[in-house]
Amino acid sequence: MENLQLIREFGNTHTHTHARTHKTNTVNATVNAIQVLLCRMAVCPVPDSAVLAVVVQPGSLFNPKGNKVIRIFDWKTCKCLQTINTGAGGFDTEVVMTFSTAKANELAVACQGSIKIYNTDTAQVIAGFSSTKGARVTSLAYSTNGRQLCAGLESGCIQVFNLSSKAQQFALETQTSSICCMGFSPDGHFLAVGTSDGNLEIWQTNPLKT
Repeated sequence: MENLQLIREFGNTHTHTHARTHKTNTVNATVNAIQVLLCRMAVCPVPDSAVLAVVVQPGSLFNPKGNKVIRIFDWKTCKCLQTINTGAGGFDTEVVMTFSTAKANELAVACQGSIKIYNTDTAQVIAGFSSTKGARVTSLAYSTNGRQLCAGLESGCIQVFNLSSKAQQFALETQTSSICCMGFSPDGHFLAVGTSDGNLEIWQTNPLKT
């Protein structure tokens, strides 16, 4: 990690080029001329996949315009492969997303209390879930084998959905603080959970095996 080389740069239409050390390629990756703000990003973890997704809010910092959209890119070619409209916009609306650990064309997206799983090849919804009591979803994580999706809520609850049955499998009650981030160990046996009050919890996930 001592020597890093910039090989791709995705920028707005009006971004001006400036010198950078070891810079090899600058690419304009916006679909239209309107200024957009990058809100969140996810990179597909499936081996040999070159797909990443970004959430963008058209408009400016003080004047958001329209709905947030998700743009799917091939980061090797810098080509925009797909655009997904989230159906919600503005800076009061947070979009959380994560790629499947098993399927390169499967992206889970949460907006407020609604969770949708998209096929990124077609931009079609293939499954949908709702959070408990409409609580805001603050974090998403696929199980290591890609068979379950965990949704961390602002209420501190973690819902676990079985993607085969398309139903909630069970829920984990953590502390009352919001779930900020989650991640599975490579063997799938443990789930690390970070909360807004600064705690880190480690859960054993044997019940997630199906």
